[in-house]
Amino acid sequence: MSLKLVDEFFHHIKASLQEKEKVKIVRFGTLCPVEKAARRGTSPANGEPITIPARQTVVFRPSRILKGLVNAERGEEVLSNR
Repeated sequence: MSLKLVDEFFHHIKASLQEKEKVKIVRFGTLCPVEKAARRGTSPANGEPITIPARQTVVFRPSRILKGLVNAERGEEVLSNR
């Protein structure tokens, strides 16, 4: 039962990202689809210049609450629930 729920959850996240929609997980963070333009780079194998093609990727932006919890381990103050 729980495996099916988790699979459905991730299926909906993937489908939304494929439609270029942001996915907000409350108190955790936001997944944002981003288009990266083509750019010049250097081949690590031989040092020659190459063109890195345009692509789509996903950026994760953590919520303030998640950042606060992570920083609490370092002895910093945790943000209150807002």
